[in-house]
Amino acid sequence: MNIGSKAIVALVWNVFSSGLVQFIQVVISLILARLLTPELFGAYAILIMINAFCQIIIESGLVSSLIRTKTLTIRDYSTVFTFQMIISIALYFLIYFASEQISIFFNSIVPFHFIKITSLILIVKAFYSLHEMKLIRDLNFKLIATLNIISNVLAGAIAIYLALHDYGILSLIYMLFIQSSVYGILLWIMVDLPVRCIIDIKSLKGHLKFGSFLMLSGILDSIFQQVYQVIIGKYFLLSQLAFYNKATTYSQLPIQMIVNPVNSVVYPFLANFSEDIVKLKLYYKKILITTFFLLTPIMVVSAILMDNLILCLLTDKWIEIAPYFRILALVAILYPVHYYNLNILKVLGKTKLFFALDVVKKAIIVISIFVVLPFGLEALLWSQVVNSIIFLFLNSILSKRLIDYALIDQFLDLLPVMLLSGITFAFCIFLKSKLIIIGLSNFLVLLCCGCLSLMVYFSLAYLFKLNPVEEIKNIKKMYDTGY
Repeated sequence: MNIGSKAIVALVWNVFSSGLVQFIQVVISLILARLLTPELFGAYAILIMINAFCQIIIESGLVSSLIRTKTLTIRDYSTVFTFQMIISIALYFLIYFASEQISIFFNSIVPFHFIKITSLILIVKAFYSLHEMKLIRDLNFKLIATLNIISNVLAGAIAIYLALHDYGILSLIYMLFIQSSVYGILLWIMVDLPVRCIIDIKSLKGHLKFGSFLMLSGILDSIFQQVYQVIIGKYFLLSQLAFYNKATTYSQLPIQMIVNPVNSVVYPFLANFSEDIVKLKLYYKKILITTFFLLTPIMVVSAILMDNLILCLLTDKWIEIAPYFRILALVAILYPVHYYNLNILKVLGKTKLFFALDVVKKAIIVISIFVVLPFGLEALLWSQVVNSIIFLFLNSILSKRLIDYALIDQFLDLLPVMLLSGITFAFCIFLKSKLIIIGLSNFLVLLCCGCLSLMVYFSLAYLFKLNPVEEIKNIKKMYDTGY
């Protein structure tokens, strides 16, 4: 099987399997949300935030470097494995001894011993990250999905049992720890990667040369992804942090089901064309349109029906998620455009430029936070939308320079999808208002509006020949014919 066919098979498998894994995680999360309070989820969000920041430091951009390196040896794998284990252990002890100060910073709403327990996951993830990377490099997403499903179902079942027996936040912490541990053990059993505890200085320097700027960019990105949660956790109610965290999670869900699995295949695939700008631009353009086509209607319909969805699945104690979600949905819609513009920098090895751009963006975020914070939480959320639009212009400047794909060209390519989404938006609002007037239940409003609105969108897409499946077939055909 050539790389074009292998990439298409991997893409289909990854999108399907990621969707299935995300579905399982959402079902488990919904059950736990009905059993636990928003305040507990707010405290849990702080624990996740701390780990997410540390994970970027451990990864150090080295995994991305390994993926794009054409020939790897066991010494390369072993060097990165050993380096990541050392960093993860060092970070664990740092957090262990700083846990009381971290707890005090958040007004002691998160007991410090919970921070110590959760931080152990850093070492667990470092233990298996290269085994997962090898499967990604080999485009073996079927095995990744299988192991993810097993670990998530087992961890979720135990967490639900613990929540039913009044373990509170510990049910969430144990779920995270069990999922990571089971997934890591299964990866070590299933993936043949005989790493050793050695460090080859030459190999490490080579990978750090590529990965160091990605690490710095990742650290900045992690800080500023979490900065809103830090500010909300510090200056607003813990329940508001939980609502924001859930809204962010749900707005990212379609991205995790569509954009991220596509990119897991696209990044190693496009890396083959780093020296052929014409082909790189052509494939990139088609992938961007396809991803935007699939993501946008889901976000539009979800934004309109989120209140009905929450009342059906989470009860009215979580209803404040809906207004937060509607704002964050606008950010999510633009995500694939940002993501793939930046991916070009990684594919072409422009990591210094990637980092410099990230510094500029973070400066803009800091300024916007200081400006809008006195106006409350909603203003803070709207600032993310404004920043996202500004970043779109910045990203497109580099895309124009590197692959001659300007913002106006991207806008024109995506315009048909925007128009279809606008029609779907109007139809969904109109239908929802009529169904509410006649007194249908939240479930029936959700079912009718969701299904009919998406039918309208995809029917119009078919009528006007906007079919992402055809685009994917074209990518494979062009690659196979050597275009």
